[in-house]
Amino acid sequence: MVRGRPLSYSESDIRLPRELHSSFFIELPEYPKPLPPPPPTLHPAFVYVLHWSFHLSLIAMFETIFFWQFVAPSEDQALIDLIGNYTKGIFQVCATLSPVQQQSIRSLFELFINQTLVDELGTTAMLSRSAINWIFLRNSWLYFVSVFSLTLMLGTSLYIMRKPVKWRLVMLENIALIVMLGLYEWMFFHTVVFQYKSISIPELDKRVTDEFINQC
Repeated sequence: MVRGRPLSYSESDIRLPRELHSSFFIELPEYPKPLPPPPPTLHPAFVYVLHWSFHLSLIAMFETIFFWQFVAPSEDQALIDLIGNYTKGIFQVCATLSPVQQQSIRSLFELFINQTLVDELGTTAMLSRSAINWIFLRNSWLYFVSVFSLTLMLGTSLYIMRKPVKWRLVMLENIALIVMLGLYEWMFFHTVVFQYKSISIPELDKRVTDEFINQC
């Protein structure tokens, strides 16, 4: 009886039991594929610009009101008070003169100064100054309107696109900052600016006297 050659395990034909063969294949669990990253959005930048444009618009409104209601009138009044203090002594002396002396001084005054012409020039200067200052006042409010319009445009766009904005936080934070700025300005003006000592009457007397001697 002829027997065949036994199979060699060194050959490529290796036969394993079905159970052992199937154990080599391990089924791995299927994990969900990661979602792609969301596309970049300009929402944070819009909110940031909205925040600061609103803050800037409040500052523009504050500065406009503060300057035209407090700074400008105080500067005008300071100049009027300075001239009044300078001429106060002269007017007090004139009040003590006799009618004849007052008439003599008035005639001498009219000899060098034309009151009608001075009044006309003063009225013209006042009207010109008022017209120029009105342009500055208009420009200051236009600045506020421009910045506030940008704030409204950004806010409306974010609302239409239904983008989340912490409106209450933005409003309260900026209003608090403006209130703090107003309180600081009020304190600074009342303790520093209004207390500032401008040039004194003796100093003006010295300047006028020296200039008169040098020129005349």
